[in-house]
Amino acid sequence: MPTLQTDSKHQDSLQIIGYLDSHQVHIGPQEVDRPEEFQSLDTPRFVRPLAAKIECNENDPVHFEARLQPANDPKMTVEWYHNGAPLPAAHRFRPMFDFGYVALDILYAYPEDSGTYTLVARNELGEAQCNLDLVVNSSKTLYLDPNHPEGLQRIQELEQDRRQGLPEIEDRTCDAAPQILGDLQDQNLNEHDNIHMDVRVTPVHDPTMVVEWFVDGRQLITGSRVKTTNEFGFVGLDIAVIDLTI
Repeated sequence: MPTLQTDSKHQDSLQIIGYLDSHQVHIGPQEVDRPEEFQSLDTPRFVRPLAAKIECNENDPVHFEARLQPANDPKMTVEWYHNGAPLPAAHRFRPMFDFGYVALDILYAYPEDSGTYTLVARNELGEAQCNLDLVVNSSKTLYLDPNHPEGLQRIQELEQDRRQGLPEIEDRTCDAAPQILGDLQDQNLNEHDNIHMDVRVTPVHDPTMVVEWFVDGRQLITGSRVKTTNEFGFVGLDIAVIDLTI
C-alpha cells in the first residue's frame, strides 16, 4: 500500500503561496472613489464676482464675467436675472458656464437693458449671488435733414395731390344715333362648321352704346361657343360648331 506524504518538500514556498491565496487578482484599472463627480462637496462661492457697474452707449456690445468655486461641481447651476426677473431668451443674450467660468454677452445693448443684473449659483448645499448695475446711454440724435433732398419736393407734390383729390370727370353722353356701316352677308355652312360675321358701327367712342344679337327674333345668349365683340366701332360674332338649334 503506497504511503501518503503530507509534509511539504519546499518549506520555503509555503509563505509565498499563502500570501497569493489571500489576495484577489484584478485586471484593468483600479476603481477609485471620487464623490466630487456625483455630488456637491461645498457650497457655491464667487472667487471673482461681477463688476459693480458697467456703463456703455446704445448698440455697444457688453460683457459680464465671474469665477465660481467649486469649479468641478456636477450639481452646480447658474441663472441670470434682470431687475429681479429671469433673463429673457433672445439672440442678443449669450450666457456661458464652463468649469467655474460664468459669462454673459449682450451683442448690442438697448436703453431698456439698463438695470441690475443678478447672477445666482446653486448646488445641493446652498447658493450664492452677486449683482451688477448696467447703464446704457440712449442715442437721442434726430436727423432732420433728408438724405435725398432731390426727392423731397416730389414727395411733397404727391402728398399735395392726394390732399386735393382727383378732379371729377363728367360722364360722357351719346353724340349721335348709332349707325351700322355695311350689311351682314348670307352664308351657306354645314352642321358643326364655325361661323364669323362682323360690321362697323358709329359713333365709335359712345360709352352708352349697347350691341345685341338676335336669331329669328330671339336674343342670342353668349356662352362657351358664342362670342361677341364690340371694340372701337367693330362689332363681331363668332359661333363655334354650329348646329340646328342656333
